[in-house]
Amino acid sequence: MALEQKNIIVLLLITSGSSFISTLSIIIYSFIRRKIFKSYPYELVLMLCISDFFFSSTNVSRTIWMLIDPDAYLSQNGCIIMGIHVQTWMLSSFICTSTIQYSIYMRVIKKEKTHIKSPFKRFWVVNYLIPFISGLVLFFSGSIGHVGPFENTFCFINAGDQLKTDIILLLFYYIPYITILVFNSIVIGLIINYYRKLQDAQTCVIQNEYKKLIFYPVILIICFFPVIISRILGRFGIQNDVFLQVGFIIDNLIGLFNSMFYFIFSINPCYLEKLQQLSICQKQNNEAISQLVIDQQFIQSQQEVVDLQQGILSFSNDEQENF
Repeated sequence: MALEQKNIIVLLLITSGSSFISTLSIIIYSFIRRKIFKSYPYELVLMLCISDFFFSSTNVSRTIWMLIDPDAYLSQNGCIIMGIHVQTWMLSSFICTSTIQYSIYMRVIKKEKTHIKSPFKRFWVVNYLIPFISGLVLFFSGSIGHVGPFENTFCFINAGDQLKTDIILLLFYYIPYITILVFNSIVIGLIINYYRKLQDAQTCVIQNEYKKLIFYPVILIICFFPVIISRILGRFGIQNDVFLQVGFIIDNLIGLFNSMFYFIFSINPCYLEKLQQLSICQKQNNEAISQLVIDQQFIQSQQEVVDLQQGILSFSNDEQENF
């Protein structure tokens, strides 16, 4: 194995390993502190972390394999499993970002009560089942094969025939990812515009979310589009293996970036303090409402006693008059 190639594999291991560790840490931490983080937003982010975890696990395992065995080669059955695995979890990661943006939009602008139903029950079909079905379609259409970089241990969309491969790439790779990016950008633009209208009354939480929203489509552009552009250029005969390898290395930072901007940056003293204040206010409101209900019930009972007494008095007066 050439030194340059080995260095690229090590870089790939570092980037995919950082995504693997960060997403795994969040998953474990979320289950350990389940009572604290059992909320709608954090469960949405947990779904994203699960997708990024499984996606990054592919490159962690294969880079370790390549470093141990320079002649590593993935068999046909292993190639099919990897192709389905990569398509499922890479597309799932993209879709999860859209469900997060959609949920923020519905909660902020449409005032939807998102806490009514768990996001796992609400979005598991979109986030997990549809990507898995797309992976099965690749398998049954015979569109999974060895592709670069490091094609001996990596499998994705490759139908053998160039025209068929281009069509499958267009339907299952370029169109979905570009559509999701455009959708996220439009939704985030609407949310940011809504936040700007509240600029005079911005709370600490709104300011925090306002800043982070801008990074969400930027993460997708930084991580995925170098590879997409490289593959498009390769289709037109402009092949640059170094650019493709660098893009693939950056691509594997998606789990780390999502962990930072969707989860870790949300847990800051300002945010938690605001949550605590909101919790206290909610508790006080509930107590005030409960006390108001008790007072109303007491007043009503007293009024019934007065009415009863007045009725008895009136009845007594009538009897006296008749007497």
